[in-house]
Amino acid sequence: MAGLTLQEKLVSSLIVYRGGFNFPENYFGIGSVATKPEFRNAGYAAYLIEEVVSSIEDEGCDGVYLFSDIGYEYYQKLGFSLLSSQSTSSESPCMARRLKTASSISTKMPTYF
Repeated sequence: MAGLTLQEKLVSSLIVYRGGFNFPENYFGIGSVATKPEFRNAGYAAYLIEEVVSSIEDEGCDGVYLFSDIGYEYYQKLGFSLLSSQSTSSESPCMARRLKTASSISTKMPTYF
């Protein structure tokens, strides 16, 4: 789990998953992204996601999966792509982001985590 605090108050959090869920080797998952209502629309979740992605990228990770419970367009702005095998009408579309160590993104669909 990763969290972002502001003046000692938890503002935004997410869970990082490694292994399991039918992930390809060197892939992680990000889930349960949440920001307290009073802190929304200030960029905190985006900042936290970027910090986590940067950290796992430094570990040699090739890509990150994310199931979006909100409009997938938000995560597209952060470099995530809707997987082609996933319908955009799904309640929780699966998205992935290729990191610098990978030549392409795996389209292998993980199980929901």
